[in-house]
Amino acid sequence: DEGQAEQPEGLDITNSITNAAAEVSTLQMDGRSMTFAHVEQAWIFAVDGTLVNTLHKPSSFDVSMLHKGVYLVKMKNKNIVRVEKVTIK
Repeated sequence: DEGQAEQPEGLDITNSITNAAAEVSTLQMDGRSMTFAHVEQAWIFAVDGTLVNTLHKPSSFDVSMLHKGVYLVKMKNKNIVRVEKVTIK
C-alpha cells in the first residue's frame, strides 16, 4: 500500500462545475410575461411566504393573474436552486 487512493469513476470536479454553470436557471420579465430558461420547476411566492403558483418545465408565465407587488421566484434545474425577486407593476 503506497497510501494513494484511486479517484471514483465519474468524479471530475472541473466538468461538474462547468456543466452546472452552463445550466443556471434564468428569468426575464418581458412586459406581462416571465420567460424562463433552464428551469425544471419554479415556485412563485408572495413576499409573505404564501405559495402563489407552481410551474413544471416552464418556458413562460403570464403574470396578468398576479396582483401588483413583489414576488420571489424560486427556480430549480438539476441540483441548482436560485431565487429571484420580481416586481409586478
